[in-house]
Amino acid sequence: MLHIDCYNPKNRFSRKETWNEESPEGRFRKFGYDEIVARDKTNLDIF
Repeated sequence: MLHIDCYNPKNRFSRKETWNEESPEGRFRKFGYDEIVARDKTNLDIF
């Protein structure tokens, strides 16, 4: 698979997570806002 195949903005809403605790080698995982801001040195400023 080419790297460009992994990032395809046309199908971003139909993607499924491939990571879970039973399959930790999975590549894709979604994170909630609370999980992200709880990380050390998180900065969501877009400026």
